[in-house]
Amino acid sequence: MIKYALEQGNPLRSLAYIIGSVIIAVVLNFLFGFFFDSPKEKALKREIAQMSLQYDLVHREMGNLEKVIEHLQETDDNLYRTISELNRFSPRNGR
Repeated sequence: MIKYALEQGNPLRSLAYIIGSVIIAVVLNFLFGFFFDSPKEKALKREIAQMSLQYDLVHREMGNLEKVIEHLQETDDNLYRTISELNRFSPRNGR
């Protein structure tokens, strides 16, 4: 069609054809990008899912460590301080 328009000597018709083609290409590119992920986006989504899983595991591990620390603190309060006849450590007075 461009060849036909150029042969006829109508540059406006050629320009309209080119602009229309560009507009259709942009719209199709936008729609394709909206519905389909690029390989880079897929890799990033996979990485986010993996990091989220690792975050959950670390959070669970922290909960377990807090329980162990509480248990050690209770053991210290009940056993060693009773044997040593020391007062319980209080963060307020530093003793």
